[in-house]
Amino acid sequence: MSTGTRTVLLSRWRTGGRTCYELMREFAQELPHSSAAAAWQRSVVLARDGLVDSETEPRVKRSSGSTELTAKHPFFWSGYLLVDPGIEPVEVDAADAPNQQAARP
Repeated sequence: MSTGTRTVLLSRWRTGGRTCYELMREFAQELPHSSAAAAWQRSVVLARDGLVDSETEPRVKRSSGSTELTAKHPFFWSGYLLVDPGIEPVEVDAADAPNQQAARP
């Protein structure tokens, strides 16, 4: 964030798999149109409603039962930490930039 990045999404444990990919894809697509928190919440809601194929999830044990597996379990989406200031950046005109630096205490 010290280099100018406004939003950071950290993974606290290794999940991998298709569900992780779908979460990140949806978050990245939604981020330009809404706040980071809203984009992440939408991604989680969509992921929770989706079915999980155990063949595409390396950390999910395959079962012989016919039970449909969904991503409602927190393992799939709660291992992420969203860091975002929640404010829009202030645009500074290049001509005014030296004046604003001098005005700071």
